[in-house]
Amino acid sequence: MPNEIDSWMAWAFKDGDAITVTAHPESAGHVRGDLSNSPLEPMLSVENIQVQLGPPTQVPGVRRIFFDVRNVSNFFIPDYTIGISSINK
Repeated sequence: MPNEIDSWMAWAFKDGDAITVTAHPESAGHVRGDLSNSPLEPMLSVENIQVQLGPPTQVPGVRRIFFDVRNVSNFFIPDYTIGISSINK
């Protein structure tokens, strides 16, 4: 739904890693597939990114990230893909 937020977590990052998180709409409402000719403009926002040192039971130095994906469109986006990339120092 519009303004809906999904919260996510990812892990296995280390101190000094540069991390990028993106969210890609797969479809918009009833429109599926190619949206290039659609009047709808699906938009998602990745927000509230937080990095935390993992619990002591994990591999030492491993960090995890928490982030939210918000639907900033004015219509329902039923599915999306999350892309995460990192560069190690």
